[in-house]
Amino acid sequence: AVQYTRKLILLKRVHGFKHLAPMILDNLVHVMVLERVEKGQILIQQGVAATKLFLILGGEVGMSSRTNFLRKLGKNRFFGERALFFEEPAQETGQVLTQESEIWSISQLNFFKCVGQGRLLESMTMQMQLQDQQLALQDLRHVKLVGAGSAGSVRLVEHKKTKTRYALKR
Repeated sequence: AVQYTRKLILLKRVHGFKHLAPMILDNLVHVMVLERVEKGQILIQQGVAATKLFLILGGEVGMSSRTNFLRKLGKNRFFGERALFFEEPAQETGQVLTQESEIWSISQLNFFKCVGQGRLLESMTMQMQLQDQQLALQDLRHVKLVGAGSAGSVRLVEHKKTKTRYALKR
């Protein structure tokens, strides 16, 4: 019961998961798989398509980009949530830093089985797209001018690949 509660609390920390119906959260807890990991093991590799969400119940994982160490993730943290929604290469590498690590995962396939393919999945995917921090102006195409004033103009733009729309003030 304690392990179930720990996993449930951790799942609710994942952006977009805390408002899921109790039944869906319960299903997600039951499909979580304990990863047998060793110190130095790579869980997610930059440039390679990721297919799992990882949840750290104990131990530490180091996140790096190329040769630059970015941050250390410890107990009650998670990474790889974009892997559940998008088939894209990982932006960072995640490597186990500690000998004693308890890391749980949810595969993309099990996630879809629990959440389904309906409006809930569409809504969660849209939330994840809006968090995309890898935007550049060249990734956007102008749709229309929304308004203009003395402080500048506001344009409706669309991401060329994902078709997500944003308001851009210039």
